Amino acid sequence: MKTTRTPQQKRSIEKRTKILEAAFILFSEKGFENTNTAEISQHAGVATGTLYSYFQDKVDIYKTVFESYLKKEVSKMLSELECEINNHTNISQFILLWKDSYLSLFGKPNRALKEINSVMSKVQSLNIFFSDFETEYVESIYKILKEKYNPEITFEKVWIAFLLIDELSKEYVSSRHKKINYSLLEKQAIVFIETLLTNDGG
Repeated sequence: MKTTRTPQQKRSIEKRTKILEAAFILFSEKGFENTNTAEISQHAGVATGTLYSYFQDKVDIYKTVFESYLKKEVSKMLSELECEINNHTNISQFILLWKDSYLSLFGKPNRALKEINSVMSKVQSLNIFFSDFETEYVESIYKILKEKYNPEITFEKVWIAFLLIDELSKEYVSSRHKKINYSLLEKQAIVFIETLLTNDGG
């Protein structure tokens, strides 16, 4: 495995930051498959050799870019979600807030975010990374629901709810089937999720 270095000097840190910023723009506009390291280097204004001194390959850059981006955005999203909750927020309202906050991130016109599942299926190391990230995210939602709404709730039920919200976001972003009434679809999904999360049966 190729050895990369962690920048210590200000100039080196700035170069690495430029590479990540350029990569984020290109991945967002063109997607993972249609972006190469030569383009990233050119966009960042650094030599390709410099890029490889900081990152092993395109996969390493992609992982680093979205680890930083998603952790920052999800942390912000969870903080805002918790701030919205008060003693008068019922579970139905919480589910709507959860759905809206999730859509606000993954409903953005960002090609890289839309194709994460596709990239995961092709690159094993990214599959593991994003799977772990999803688990951490759902664990955070699970803790909120367990503490504020249903102490008997199971992680598996929250995971099912997450999968439904994730699929709903994909429908909004990329599918938009002509015969589906999306307003009705959303209402029925929320009712189903609420029933799932409030039913104490196995």
